[in-house]
Amino acid sequence: VVVARAAEEAGVRRLVHISTAAVQGRLDPLDETPSVFPLSPYARSKAEGERAVLGGWNGQPSGRQVGGAPAEVVVYRPTSVHARGRAVTRSLARLAGALPGVPVTGRGNRPAPVALVENVAAGVVFAATMRDPAPVVLQPWEGLTTRRLLELFGARRIVPVPERLADAGLDLLARSTARSARLTGHLRRAEVVVRGQGVQASALANAGFRPPCGLQHWEELARSLPDGADGGAPDTTTSVARNTT
Repeated sequence: VVVARAAEEAGVRRLVHISTAAVQGRLDPLDETPSVFPLSPYARSKAEGERAVLGGWNGQPSGRQVGGAPAEVVVYRPTSVHARGRAVTRSLARLAGALPGVPVTGRGNRPAPVALVENVAAGVVFAATMRDPAPVVLQPWEGLTTRRLLELFGARRIVPVPERLADAGLDLLARSTARSARLTGHLRRAEVVVRGQGVQASALANAGFRPPCGLQHWEELARSLPDGADGGAPDTTTSVARNTT
């Protein structure tokens, strides 16, 4: 709100407000509507920021009107952002490499809602300069399934779990951890990898955006992790190539 008011006073035409796909919680698929279903304090704070932005500036009902804003506002929702040095990336590598077998829902062919930080940065710049932007923009899916993501980060064995069984187990865990913000956050991160989540993003793609970094950059990221964080996988490239073919 403070930045928006300052931007309006400075005559800025467009403001890109960086939020997170976590505001939609377990919604499947994630989409580019204003609907939010936050599950953690972090997601709730981000959702409140979106409400202030969209409600105060785009004429939608909101309990907190902002007053004063640039002519155009874009809410940008990255999916789970990964990069060397990020705790979430190190946690993913530990999860993949520490267990003798990592469970995945079904065959592990559901989308993994993850993104490289370079692609997020490129998407934000694109959203800041594109013509006729949508009010809400979701980071596009980068083509990784849950199986491919886990293999890439050193999983020794993927254990397919029937979808109904996996969903029932995750739902039970979600109810059991609902009162703990810390446990809820950990469960959501694990659920993204085990269950996956659809990504219904079209705003950037329809305007011509293509993420600059692809599978090769994911492979390079996995190989660059410090010893002990990559699960000890001897050759992630081979496993990913085999799964791709």
